[in-house]
Amino acid sequence: MEAFRQFVMNWGFPIAENKTIGPATVIPFLGFVIDTVRMMVIIPQEKLEKLQSELSSLLQKKKIMLRELESITGLMSFCSRAIPSSRAFIRRFYDLIASVKCKKHHYKVRLNKEVKADAMLWLQFLNIFNGQCFFPERVWLSNDILQLFTDSSGNQYLGCGAFFNGKWSQFKWPQIWCSSPILKNLALLELIPVILALYL
Repeated sequence: MEAFRQFVMNWGFPIAENKTIGPATVIPFLGFVIDTVRMMVIIPQEKLEKLQSELSSLLQKKKIMLRELESITGLMSFCSRAIPSSRAFIRRFYDLIASVKCKKHHYKVRLNKEVKADAMLWLQFLNIFNGQCFFPERVWLSNDILQLFTDSSGNQYLGCGAFFNGKWSQFKWPQIWCSSPILKNLALLELIPVILALYL
């Protein structure tokens, strides 16, 4: 590091000392903390607390300024860089922002129940999340290698099935679900056979 510092100084390039760290196994990077020993990305606690506070405030309102909505969405988007699976629960926020015809930041946007449902889900997650995420695997195994296949039907008379490594299972939707909105939630229905496969 000292050799690099000397080289840069010899060429007259300025060094921001407050942003110069290393070599180290734990460094702040783009708002996150990277730990290369534990192979983790850590979201700073103050950002998580800020997001919790803003989502809690959002749930108490019927309308919110466009600027505030964009700010909350941006903060969720920031966190989702460390938690890729959370991106699915930001889409409705983006959709709401895109639906606003008046792009003035002080414009009040009516919050729909879908956005509030996702905000509530984020809050439930943040209450138990410690801000630490492992680096994702570079190579994901395909279904063909795992021999894992699942499928679900939205038809009330059918159900779902799972095949894993030579074993299979099926599950018929309970009669009580026929009159409930559960069968319209395809994300949930697709998750059920995956859980079934864990027991094969």
